[in-house]
Amino acid sequence: MLFPQKSLDRLLKPPFPIIAEPRLQSDPVADMAAFAAREKNALNSFGWTDRSRGIGHIPIDQAMQEILREGIPGWPAPEKAAP
Repeated sequence: MLFPQKSLDRLLKPPFPIIAEPRLQSDPVADMAAFAAREKNALNSFGWTDRSRGIGHIPIDQAMQEILREGIPGWPAPEKAAP
């Protein structure tokens, strides 16, 4: 508003959207530590990603062992090194 004391200016809406103030972190180090702990827990645990669709997750170490053992369907097999 250019002239907020004028009655017409008080009735008009600003020509631009009002943007909310940014939410600032009060303790970024603690926030990052909590984030890292949640991510580590997700990587090392069993759980549902989308239970309604039957999609879950397993610990990353177990997943890597299963990929080594079973491979990935449709993925080309590695070439054998010549002796």
